Amino acid sequence: MAKRARTLTGDHLRSSSSSNQAPSWGAKRARSGSALRDRSLPDSEWRDWSSIGNGPAWLISERVLAGDDVADYADLPELRGHRVFGPTAEGLLVLLDEATFAVRLLNPLTRQLTDLPPATTVLDPTSLMISPVHYLLHVLTVHGAGLADGSATVVVYFENARKLAAAKPGDERWTVVEPDASFASVSSFAGRFYCATRHAIRPVIVEVRTTDHRLPPQLVVVAKLAGVPSFPRNC
Repeated sequence: MAKRARTLTGDHLRSSSSSNQAPSWGAKRARSGSALRDRSLPDSEWRDWSSIGNGPAWLISERVLAGDDVADYADLPELRGHRVFGPTAEGLLVLLDEATFAVRLLNPLTRQLTDLPPATTVLDPTSLMISPVHYLLHVLTVHGAGLADGSATVVVYFENARKLAAAKPGDERWTVVEPDASFASVSSFAGRFYCATRHAIRPVIVEVRTTDHRLPPQLVVVAKLAGVPSFPRNC
């Protein structure tokens, strides 16, 4: 089940001057009973949402009338049988097939699917033969993803496998950009994919970039940060 947000205009929450229509509920909502009651409102227009029991009306008051944003829920059968990561900065979902380990990109608005190489291609073939499925699903959990190099290159960070890999639609395998990846955070922005290293003395920001189209993507340092002191948790 995927959620998409939209904003209601004021007309949806504005009361009508007609006495036989419901008063404005959004403008007169409350969560804690009479303590928050607007004394300027007559009793006939006051709605105490804190006294509503669990049911459809409670869901409406909690999710809709708590703010001006309404969430629409859409059924996406494409998610069934997949581990899901996302959305990415581009609004895409990364799907990992629990049976075949195939990786797919899903646009939840258009429901367009893009096939990518199986995630197992980032691992050593020997480990695939001796590892149970539940272990592989854990190792190949996606912890970050996005577009890179201003093109159709997709970068995925498999934190548990310590692999940062890149691929394009139509590729047979993932190209491992960093075989021993350990990043504090990863993020994509404006078609670029950035990683922040964990180095405590001199952390750096690196970008996944293709400097030569005949060569695979590589990490390029784009910023150096001042070191942040690390303190014990129980100091």
